[in-house]
Amino acid sequence: MAERVVGLDIGTSAIRAAEVTISPGSRPILENFGQVGLPTGSVVGGEIRDRAAIARAIRRLWDEGGFSERKVVLGLAGLRAITREIDVPPIPPDELDDALRFQADEMIPFPMDQTVISGKVMAQFTDADGAPQLRVLMAVAHREVIDAAVAAVQDAGLEPIGIDLNTAALARTFYDPTFGGGPEAIVSVGAGLTMVVIHQGGQLQFVRTIDLGGQSVTQSVASALDLPLADAEGIKRRLGEPGIHDSRAEEAARDTVEELVGEVHNSIRFFSSLPGRSKPTRLLVTGAGSRTAGLVSRLQEGLDIPVLPASPLSLLESHLSVSPEEAATIDPVLAVSVGLALPDPSGKSFNLLPHEVRAGYVAKRIYRTLIAVAGVILVLVIAGTVWRILSVNHAESQVTTLTSTVHTINTVEIPKYNKVVAAKAAVTSLAKSYIPLVSPMADWLAVLNQFATYLPATAVVTDMSLQSSLSAAASSSAAGVGTGTASVQVASIPSYVQYGNTMSTVPVLTFAQASGGITANTEISFSSSFQIGVAARTRQITLFTTGGPS
Repeated sequence: MAERVVGLDIGTSAIRAAEVTISPGSRPILENFGQVGLPTGSVVGGEIRDRAAIARAIRRLWDEGGFSERKVVLGLAGLRAITREIDVPPIPPDELDDALRFQADEMIPFPMDQTVISGKVMAQFTDADGAPQLRVLMAVAHREVIDAAVAAVQDAGLEPIGIDLNTAALARTFYDPTFGGGPEAIVSVGAGLTMVVIHQGGQLQFVRTIDLGGQSVTQSVASALDLPLADAEGIKRRLGEPGIHDSRAEEAARDTVEELVGEVHNSIRFFSSLPGRSKPTRLLVTGAGSRTAGLVSRLQEGLDIPVLPASPLSLLESHLSVSPEEAATIDPVLAVSVGLALPDPSGKSFNLLPHEVRAGYVAKRIYRTLIAVAGVILVLVIAGTVWRILSVNHAESQVTTLTSTVHTINTVEIPKYNKVVAAKAAVTSLAKSYIPLVSPMADWLAVLNQFATYLPATAVVTDMSLQSSLSAAASSSAAGVGTGTASVQVASIPSYVQYGNTMSTVPVLTFAQASGGITANTEISFSSSFQIGVAARTRQITLFTTGGPS
């Protein structure tokens, strides 16, 4: 999982910060870089002298640089931030730092009660007596140096999550797994200090801090020409350009460079002479002061190993939006801040952040977590209370609505219903009173339709009379619901017989009788009487019975 870390380098002349994304198995990615200049005297010999000025510069750097992460890893440098090697019996890793305080008293030039120690195991071996031993590299710093740096960073609103040595950061920055040439020397020339670091595989083997740097050359030029430092700085930078220069400035700068180069050469020769050590295979030069005229060429003189300008950007993936010229400007000053953000190849970096400071941040995080949890619980309680209140209000509203509905039913709807029921009862009663009147009626249209349907084509009806029985008792008897007579003419006796046979089959007639005589025209005229059966009773009776008409 990718992790973003910000390394914060508080130098003599500037504060620099690098934000780096670390992903396992991938090259580190430089996401952001920024730097802000410091007033002269704010930091001397790697130690903070003006805490307020440092805090202001950090706040400005964060505002102008667009850094969003507020947790940082700090770097320390100077004569009161050193390394030492010590051999100790096997110690559990979580007890190593505390145990070193009792083992390294004589090796540390500061009072133990004013010292912070962080160690990491470099090797395991067996001594001459066959006892197992650990070779431990210790980072040691005076408490005053640490407290000043932590206070300035906290004043700026940032949280230090670790404090490391700038020398260890340089070794991490230039650690290249593909380089297998043995020990590698790094010379970082800052404004006030020069750090000589020799490492192999990212592990420190030698560290020396020299109290000379780019400002030392500037001060020499200023003294030689009796000029302010700002003017002397401009003259020093132009010494490397073609043209005619003030010989006094050239001589002053050359003398200081010679002094610095001599110290670097002596450091490398001393390391190479140590038992079990081998000569470095190359020397990398970095830092803002590395651009001092004649420095790199003088470092090469007297050494039989290559001296090369170092380039942190060549070892990183960069997401910076800068031109090649801008990249060349920031490359020499990038190394420490980048290295502070990188993980140690051994898996354990130095951490000189005092235990009580770490515990304070842990307590604050726990407190903030508890406050957040309490806030969530409070929100849930309030939400639950509001939900219950709303539920009660909703229930009360439903009860009020239901009460109003019941009242409306009782005072309006039920009386309406009662009136409807009474009206229906009255209609039903009235309908029943008409049943005796309607039930004996015949459906005369049905009678006439059937009479016409069955009447033979040879017969002609000249007159017809129909009469209802008008009696429910009669309509339910065999006599049927009425009687009728018809005057009929036919042309012959067979037609007369046909009429009688056919009319006796009419469904609504229960009896048909024909009688009559022959006229002068040889036609037969007769009178036909018949009973109308109950099948012809009117269907309107259903209008007055339950269910309506069928």
